[in-house]
Amino acid sequence: MNETKAQKWSLTLSIVGNCEALVGAPVDHSIAPVFRVTISSNVSALRLTVAAMKALTIDNDIQTLLQTIAEIASDSSKTILLLFTGSKGPSGESWCPDCNDTEPVIHEVLSAKSDDVVFITIYVGDRDTWKNPNNAFRTHNQLRVKCVPTLINWQNSNRLEEQQLADRDLLEMLLED
Repeated sequence: MNETKAQKWSLTLSIVGNCEALVGAPVDHSIAPVFRVTISSNVSALRLTVAAMKALTIDNDIQTLLQTIAEIASDSSKTILLLFTGSKGPSGESWCPDCNDTEPVIHEVLSAKSDDVVFITIYVGDRDTWKNPNNAFRTHNQLRVKCVPTLINWQNSNRLEEQQLADRDLLEMLLED
């Protein structure tokens, strides 16, 4: 790995985690500690420092998701949770009502478990993109996401879908498996 790229990536984490003004957009601090990283490309060139990461966001890119999971899994024994949700519009709300309803419950339960979990939010695109039967998240043999929101425990493939995610007990059980 190129040492310069590793140093640059570390600096990017510090900026994204600590300073919204430099990022130019709000940073979600709902899962402690304060790191929220958006990954959009070229993950294979980077070594992710999983110890510092608790929450990542991937915007409608299955290749980046798979590379990120592989990188995290190779460096960590932490549980990897994947939340597939409708993309948010300018208002900050998703086009998906169930996604909006369940988000606060998910974040509340996960914030208590954040030391043991790497939480990846995957925005599946706008409604038309998601509804396409050939959507990569729907057709990928390890994911097969049928609805949003869907939360998958990557290690054991257990999942919760739609309004199941509003049930704190079910969320706790998913984390324990």
